[in-house]
Amino acid sequence: MVALWLLNTFDLSYTPIAIYIICMGLVSITAVWAAGEHAGKEMID
Repeated sequence: MVALWLLNTFDLSYTPIAIYIICMGLVSITAVWAAGEHAGKEMID
């Protein structure tokens, strides 16, 4: 598990920051992908 690896690798003070950055990255990637899908469907119509 990546989460366990993060806990073992990073100091405990940095772990929440790392988790936050990863989560925000996933959210932004998902948002960009969803926007791209939506725009693509509008172009086809």
